[in-house]
Amino acid sequence: MSYLHLFLESHPADQTWDGTDIAKERKLLKERKNDIYPQGRDNCKKFLKECASKGLRVRVKAKKTTPYWTWYYELVDAKYAQLQLSGLSAFVNVGSFDETWNGTPSDVPKEYRLLEERVNDTYPQGRDNCKKFLKFCQEKGYSFKIKAKHTNPYWTWYFEVVA
Repeated sequence: MSYLHLFLESHPADQTWDGTDIAKERKLLKERKNDIYPQGRDNCKKFLKECASKGLRVRVKAKKTTPYWTWYYELVDAKYAQLQLSGLSAFVNVGSFDETWNGTPSDVPKEYRLLEERVNDTYPQGRDNCKKFLKFCQEKGYSFKIKAKHTNPYWTWYFEVVA
Protein backbone atom coordinates (compact mmCIF):
# COMPACT_ATOMS: atom_id res chain seq x y z
CA MET A 1 0.00 0.00 0.00
CA SER A 2 1.22 3.48 -0.81
CA TYR A 3 2.10 5.92 1.93
CA LEU A 4 0.61 8.85 -0.06
CA HIS A 5 -2.68 8.59 1.85
CA LEU A 6 -0.85 10.06 4.87
CA PHE A 7 -0.39 13.32 2.97
CA LEU A 8 -3.93 13.91 1.72
CA GLU A 9 -5.61 15.12 4.89
CA SER A 10 -5.39 18.55 6.41
CA HIS A 11 -3.68 19.23 9.73
CA PRO A 12 -3.86 22.27 12.03
CA ALA A 13 -0.91 24.63 11.84
CA ASP A 14 0.39 27.97 13.04
CA GLN A 15 2.13 28.59 9.71
CA THR A 16 1.42 27.27 6.21
CA TRP A 17 3.16 27.81 2.89
CA ASP A 18 3.63 26.09 -0.43
CA GLY A 19 6.90 24.19 -0.54
CA THR A 20 8.04 25.18 -4.00
CA ASP A 21 11.65 24.20 -3.32
CA ILE A 22 11.36 20.52 -2.47
CA ALA A 23 15.14 20.02 -2.39
CA LYS A 24 15.32 22.70 0.32
CA GLU A 25 12.50 21.01 2.27
CA ARG A 26 14.32 17.68 2.12
CA LYS A 27 17.47 19.31 3.47
CA LEU A 28 15.54 21.05 6.25
CA LEU A 29 13.88 17.78 7.21
CA LYS A 30 17.34 16.32 7.84
CA GLU A 31 18.44 19.39 9.84
CA ARG A 32 15.38 19.39 12.13
CA LYS A 33 16.50 16.33 14.06
CA ASN A 34 14.57 17.17 17.25
CA ASP A 35 11.36 18.30 15.59
CA ILE A 36 8.30 16.08 15.31
CA TYR A 37 6.95 14.54 12.07
CA PRO A 38 3.69 12.70 12.92
CA GLN A 39 3.47 11.32 9.37
CA GLY A 40 6.82 9.62 9.98
CA ARG A 41 10.20 11.09 9.10
CA ASP A 42 10.96 8.32 6.59
CA ASN A 43 7.51 8.67 4.99
CA CYS A 44 8.10 12.42 4.67
CA LYS A 45 11.43 11.79 2.93
CA LYS A 46 9.79 9.35 0.49
CA PHE A 47 6.88 11.72 -0.05
CA LEU A 48 9.10 14.69 -0.88
CA LYS A 49 11.24 12.57 -3.20
CA GLU A 50 8.19 11.26 -5.06
CA CYS A 51 6.65 14.73 -5.34
CA ALA A 52 9.91 16.07 -6.77
CA SER A 53 10.09 13.27 -9.33
CA LYS A 54 6.46 13.69 -10.42
CA GLY A 55 6.32 17.48 -10.33
CA LEU A 56 3.64 17.51 -7.63
CA ARG A 57 3.20 20.51 -5.37
CA VAL A 58 3.43 20.24 -1.59
CA ARG A 59 2.17 22.36 1.26
CA VAL A 60 4.29 22.72 4.39
CA LYS A 61 2.56 23.16 7.74
CA ALA A 62 4.29 24.03 11.01
CA LYS A 63 2.81 23.99 14.50
CA LYS A 64 4.74 25.36 17.47
CA THR A 65 4.84 22.64 20.09
CA THR A 66 7.14 23.11 23.07
CA PRO A 67 10.05 22.73 22.95
CA TYR A 68 10.15 21.75 19.27
CA TRP A 69 8.06 22.28 16.15
CA THR A 70 5.67 19.76 14.65
CA TRP A 71 5.79 19.53 10.85
CA TYR A 72 3.28 18.21 8.33
CA TYR A 73 3.41 17.92 4.57
CA GLU A 74 0.33 17.84 2.39
CA LEU A 75 -0.18 17.26 -1.27
CA VAL A 76 -1.61 20.41 -2.87
CA ASP A 77 -3.20 18.42 -5.71
CA ALA A 78 -5.01 15.98 -3.42
CA LYS A 79 -7.72 15.11 -5.98
CA TYR A 80 -5.08 13.94 -8.41
CA ALA A 81 -3.36 11.85 -5.76
CA GLN A 82 -6.64 10.21 -4.76
CA LEU A 83 -7.27 9.32 -8.39
CA GLN A 84 -3.76 7.92 -8.67
CA LEU A 85 -4.21 5.82 -5.52
CA SER A 86 -7.49 4.50 -6.94
CA GLY A 87 -5.84 3.52 -10.23
CA LEU A 88 -7.65 6.31 -12.11
CA SER A 89 -4.75 8.56 -13.13
CA ALA A 90 -5.93 8.37 -16.78
CA PHE A 91 -8.68 10.84 -15.84
CA VAL A 92 -6.33 13.78 -15.15
CA ASN A 93 -5.49 16.41 -17.81
CA VAL A 94 -6.95 14.56 -20.78
CA GLY A 95 -6.61 17.42 -23.27
CA SER A 96 -9.03 19.42 -25.37
CA PHE A 97 -11.65 18.03 -27.73
CA ASP A 98 -14.47 19.02 -30.09
CA GLU A 99 -17.07 19.23 -27.33
CA THR A 100 -16.80 19.65 -23.57
CA TRP A 101 -19.48 19.58 -20.88
CA ASN A 102 -19.28 20.00 -17.14
CA GLY A 103 -20.64 17.29 -14.88
CA THR A 104 -21.40 17.20 -11.18
CA PRO A 105 -21.81 14.25 -8.82
CA SER A 106 -25.59 14.44 -9.37
CA ASP A 107 -24.99 13.87 -13.12
CA VAL A 108 -23.29 10.51 -12.56
CA PRO A 109 -26.41 8.33 -13.01
CA LYS A 110 -27.20 10.02 -16.34
CA GLU A 111 -23.60 9.71 -17.60
CA TYR A 112 -23.45 6.12 -16.45
CA ARG A 113 -26.65 5.38 -18.40
CA LEU A 114 -25.33 7.17 -21.50
CA LEU A 115 -22.09 5.21 -21.31
CA GLU A 116 -24.14 2.00 -21.36
CA GLU A 117 -26.30 3.20 -24.28
CA ARG A 118 -23.43 4.32 -26.54
CA VAL A 119 -22.42 0.80 -27.52
CA ASN A 120 -20.74 1.83 -30.80
CA ASP A 121 -18.86 4.81 -29.39
CA THR A 122 -15.28 4.55 -28.15
CA TYR A 123 -14.01 5.12 -24.60
CA PRO A 124 -10.18 5.03 -24.76
CA GLN A 125 -9.95 5.20 -20.96
CA GLY A 126 -11.90 1.93 -20.85
CA ARG A 127 -15.63 1.57 -20.23
CA ASP A 128 -15.13 -0.17 -16.89
CA ASN A 129 -12.59 2.48 -15.81
CA CYS A 130 -15.05 5.22 -16.81
CA LYS A 131 -17.73 3.60 -14.66
CA LYS A 132 -15.30 3.36 -11.77
CA PHE A 133 -14.31 7.02 -12.29
CA LEU A 134 -17.94 8.18 -12.31
CA LYS A 135 -18.70 6.27 -9.10
CA PHE A 136 -15.53 7.71 -7.55
CA CYS A 137 -16.64 11.26 -8.43
CA GLN A 138 -20.06 10.61 -7.00
CA GLU A 139 -18.65 9.22 -3.72
CA LYS A 140 -16.07 12.00 -3.30
CA GLY A 141 -18.33 14.82 -4.51
CA TYR A 142 -15.99 15.72 -7.38
CA SER A 143 -17.06 17.56 -10.50
CA PHE A 144 -15.81 16.28 -13.84
CA LYS A 145 -15.72 17.12 -17.52
CA ILE A 146 -17.15 15.07 -20.32
CA LYS A 147 -15.06 15.47 -23.47
CA ALA A 148 -16.00 14.23 -26.91
CA LYS A 149 -14.38 13.98 -30.30
CA HIS A 150 -16.48 13.28 -33.38
CA THR A 151 -14.89 10.30 -35.10
CA ASN A 152 -17.13 9.21 -38.00
CA PRO A 153 -19.49 7.55 -37.77
CA TYR A 154 -19.40 7.46 -33.95
CA TRP A 155 -17.99 9.54 -31.10
CA THR A 156 -14.95 9.10 -28.87
CA TRP A 157 -15.56 10.00 -25.23
CA TYR A 158 -13.27 10.94 -22.35
CA PHE A 159 -13.82 11.95 -18.74
CA GLU A 160 -11.58 14.26 -16.72
CA VAL A 161 -11.67 15.33 -13.07
CA VAL A 162 -12.09 19.06 -12.40
CA ALA A 163 -9.18 20.42 -10.38
